[in-house]
Amino acid sequence: MRVPPFERYEKALAGAGIFLVGLIVGCALFMSIYQNNFSILSIQNQQLRSELKSLKDDIRLNGLKQKKSSHALIHSIKVTFERKPEANKMDEVSENKLREEITQDLQFLYGSEIRKIRDDPLLYRNLLEGKTYHAIQERDYTIYVRSLIIIDDELTITLSAAVVRK
Repeated sequence: MRVPPFERYEKALAGAGIFLVGLIVGCALFMSIYQNNFSILSIQNQQLRSELKSLKDDIRLNGLKQKKSSHALIHSIKVTFERKPEANKMDEVSENKLREEITQDLQFLYGSEIRKIRDDPLLYRNLLEGKTYHAIQERDYTIYVRSLIIIDDELTITLSAAVVRK
């Protein structure tokens, strides 16, 4: 039995090899673009969900604004994070999830009198100071309160978060 000479098939094999390499590179390029678009879509979805939740809370608390009271009441809570130029800063998905959990922990403040918070701000600051939130994007975060500001009927809390466990 004779072996066919491969000199006859050199160009065909080279062409098939180039085609396969192009196919693999094209698939890798397509998947990287697809993954990037999906990540952007996921972040936008997370932001829109948090915005929807805050708008639903505003609608729910609209009754509080119409309520006649001699004392000013808290109608909204805004949670912001300090921006750190570190390499291990928090990504947007984790930040949105953490913001949602902190806002949920502070739900009891909606409709409370601003005077109570102004009388004892350390009490409300210590509610969050050093608290650890578990399993947010497979990480644990410890929260540190940087400032607690009340403007009109909005409570703004500025926080910094440190990764406890990766």
